[in-house]
Amino acid sequence: MNCPICYEDTDDMYTIACGANTPHQICNSCEISMRCAATNHGRFIKCPLCRTVEPVQGIRTIQSFQAEFDAEEPPATPPRPPAPAYGWSPYTARLMAYTAPPSYEPQWCQSGLRDIGLCDTKGKTKRFCSIPACAKKVCRKCTQCITH
Repeated sequence: MNCPICYEDTDDMYTIACGANTPHQICNSCEISMRCAATNHGRFIKCPLCRTVEPVQGIRTIQSFQAEFDAEEPPATPPRPPAPAYGWSPYTARLMAYTAPPSYEPQWCQSGLRDIGLCDTKGKTKRFCSIPACAKKVCRKCTQCITH
């Protein structure tokens, strides 16, 4: 059968669902090019013989769907930089460089007096040494560690 657009003699024809009494057919390559050139949402083509837009799509080939998929423009997002080796990313590197503040969980007295038997506090403490640069935890009785 001859295609009314390119006049090629082919057996692979696409029947346009335009609602005509006689089926209007074009070859598959012309259907693909017409569908990719269509600008309306859903890419419904206009019948080249009667100029009506097909209300529903006819039976399409896989090549037609693949060509339509390839013609779609990707979303406008900036490309991602390549990920460094071993699963590290810039975000992971920032997390690894982050130093956590001193822990506020209760701990035993770290004054050093407990080790030599001078501190007999029974519970854990959240208090820090009274020296500002020190991060050791000391009890209320000791107030500062023996390293100062």
